[in-house]
Amino acid sequence: MTMRGGLHARVGWLLLATTLSAGCRTTASAQGSHGLEVTELSVTFPEPGSGRLHFVVPQAPEDVTAVRWSLWLDGRLFATGLEGQASRMPGALAVDTPLVWRHLGWRDGARFVAVRVEGALTVGTDVALPFGGTHEVLVQGSPMLDSAED
Repeated sequence: MTMRGGLHARVGWLLLATTLSAGCRTTASAQGSHGLEVTELSVTFPEPGSGRLHFVVPQAPEDVTAVRWSLWLDGRLFATGLEGQASRMPGALAVDTPLVWRHLGWRDGARFVAVRVEGALTVGTDVALPFGGTHEVLVQGSPMLDSAED
């Protein structure tokens, strides 16, 4: 009985250690919404079919090799990208990239758009640091992402 109780205790400790270890990995990978906060997030759409995305990731490490991002407009995925040459600023990284699309409707006039950008900074060859941010942006025209929009 002592042998069996000892074995169960060891298995219990092993399961606890494994659970705690898995919990740490989950916390680190689930940092997406709690990672680096994006600042200076803006989008512009000067005409149908073209636009521009700009954002800054403060406190970005010096050795970032790539920036993978996703752009959401009013809760809908609009674009994704991979930047290999983002601009370095003192203590930050800036992404300024064109947006091009086809086969979407166009809405004239000023309106506020909920803009979210999220992604990861690749450091070295395999370390990913998550980032994200949401802002309400006033645009003077915008793509229609849903045919039901009026």
